[in-house]
Amino acid sequence: MAADRQSTTVQAAGGGGELLQRVPVTAKWTYSSAFVCLVVANTMVFAFCAAALAACRRRSAVVPVMVGDLVALALLFSAVGAAAQFGLLGERGNAHVRWAKVCDVYGRFCERAMAAVAVSLIAAFADLVLLMLNILTIHKASSYY
Repeated sequence: MAADRQSTTVQAAGGGGELLQRVPVTAKWTYSSAFVCLVVANTMVFAFCAAALAACRRRSAVVPVMVGDLVALALLFSAVGAAAQFGLLGERGNAHVRWAKVCDVYGRFCERAMAAVAVSLIAAFADLVLLMLNILTIHKASSYY
C-alpha cells in the first residue's frame, strides 16, 4: 500500500463544457487520510507484535500482552473499515454529493489499494483467531477451570 501510486492524463473541461486541455493527475496513498491510517495502523500493529514476541517469554507479561493485542486489533479493524469505505467510495462514487467514480481513471491504484485492504482484513482476522486460541489455552491451564 505504501508504494501505491498511479499517474494518468485526463481532459479538463471549461465552464461551457468545451474541452480545454489534457491535464496530468496523480493518485497516491498519502492523499487519503483513510489509507494513511491503514498504513500507520499496520505499522503500529507490526511493531507491537514484534515487541510482544520478545515480551512473552516472561509469564508475568502474558496478560498485558493480550490486552495490548486487543487494543491493536481494535485499531487495525477500525483502520481497515475506514480504508474499505474510502475504497468503495472511489469505486462507486456518491451521486448525492456529486463525487465521481475515480476507479475508472485510476484502475491500477484502486486494485492495489483494495488488495491491501483485503490482506489487512485477513491478517486482522488471523490475529483475532490466534488471540482467542491463546486466551482459551491460558484459561484451560488456569486453576479456575
